[in-house]
Amino acid sequence: MPGKSGYSVLEEIKSNENYKDIIVILFTVKSFNEDLQKGKKLGADGYLTKPFSGKDLLKFIKDKLK
Repeated sequence: MPGKSGYSVLEEIKSNENYKDIIVILFTVKSFNEDLQKGKKLGADGYLTKPFSGKDLLKFIKDKLK
């Protein structure tokens, strides 16, 4: 994303009372533990690393919507 990181967008969403309950899943090529921990700390509801299949994505989303 030009000008902003996914982490900064996540932080903005989760710090806003109107949007904080929106489910946010990070899709990234970064699979290091520190990246995962940073996403969780900022309020990410899930973390899916690329590449992933459509089947994996659907399962992940269905699990998060339960």
